[in-house]
Amino acid sequence: MKSTIKLAGIMLLGIIVLGCTPKASQTSPAVTAPATAEASPEAVSPQPPTPEELAAAGFQMDGTTLVTYTGRDAHVTIPSTVTEIGKDAFFDFSFIKSVNIPSSVTIIGENAFGRTELTSVTIPSSVTMIGFGAFQEIPGLKSIDIPSSVTSIGDYAFAFCDNLASATLSRSTIVGNSAFDSNVQINYRDEPLTASTNFEIDGTTLMGYTGNDAHVVIPSSVTIIYHHAFLQCYSLTSVTIPSSVSWIGGEAFGACENLTSVTFESPSSLNSIGEAAFASSGLTNITIPSSVTVIHDYAFNNTKLTNVTLSRGTEVPDSAFPDGVQINYRD
Repeated sequence: MKSTIKLAGIMLLGIIVLGCTPKASQTSPAVTAPATAEASPEAVSPQPPTPEELAAAGFQMDGTTLVTYTGRDAHVTIPSTVTEIGKDAFFDFSFIKSVNIPSSVTIIGENAFGRTELTSVTIPSSVTMIGFGAFQEIPGLKSIDIPSSVTSIGDYAFAFCDNLASATLSRSTIVGNSAFDSNVQINYRDEPLTASTNFEIDGTTLMGYTGNDAHVVIPSSVTIIYHHAFLQCYSLTSVTIPSSVSWIGGEAFGACENLTSVTFESPSSLNSIGEAAFASSGLTNITIPSSVTVIHDYAFNNTKLTNVTLSRGTEVPDSAFPDGVQINYRD
């Protein structure tokens, strides 16, 4: 009896030490250890497409400039590696119906989308410049919203878009000659201009003049004289343009038929005189500052100019001055 009890005690002690409870005639089911997962490689950022891959998709590149598109897709998404849409990139591609311009793009070049069949376009707020004729001759465009990031819109950028009814932009955006057809309604997203002594000024841009003074001295804070600022200001006989002005817009002094004197303060920073800027004015002579690099078409057309003084380096189209005018070069 004592031997039996002693044996039972030993067995109980073994069970406690081993931490398990025996079950008669029962085999524990086999447990399969989960397969050890292979170590996951660190996440790798997707690599930008190579030039070869872009070319295969129809995008011919020069660095980050999209030179041209050789594909035939009607709906095009421009790669996010593009920063500039180059000259003529999609020009005259009548099969293009829509385009997605990424936020990486800062420049839309000359004639980039001209003569396409776009019906709408979203210009991202990264864009700062829209080139000459960039969206010209697109009959499907009915409206366009140009972000305030755009500082300049080139000549004829949206010209000959027969169904374009309205454009929204900022007052501070420099708009080139004939950028929009005359029937397009321009809507400004900025606050109304503040008028000070008959000058309507937005920042440093002289947008218009509401006075009837004969002799006008433009404030020295002005750097841009906007399109049509003094258009048909019949009271104006003389104007002094401060040295701060760098740009005179199209028809800025157009049809000021009594304007006979224009004085450019020295040293002038003026570099561009817009299309028909002084056309049909009363000027008989003018001295163009040497800082001027370009005079646009018809700038002094239909005037009584007989003498003009300018620099040889100034770019002057044949239509800038009336026939028979005497050109005097200071160089």
